Amino acid sequence: MQLTGAQALVRILVGERIGLAFGIVGGKLMPLLHALSNEPTLRYVGVRHEAAAPMMAAAVFAGSGQMALALGE
Repeated sequence: MQLTGAQALVRILVGERIGLAFGIVGGKLMPLLHALSNEPTLRYVGVRHEAAAPMMAAAVFAGSGQMALALGE
């Protein structure tokens, strides 16, 4: 089976035990968001402003020590 770039990236994120992703839905990220939606171990949280995503990912790390992903275009 051949993987898309988005599917390969999701596999890497799962391998690194990334459990949360923050970002704004839409635009050029749609293939990645679709691949994220098919992965049950990764949870996507939509934000209203692109500056909120890295702050939320940093807060997850500060509070739990687990890495999180911030997406932006």
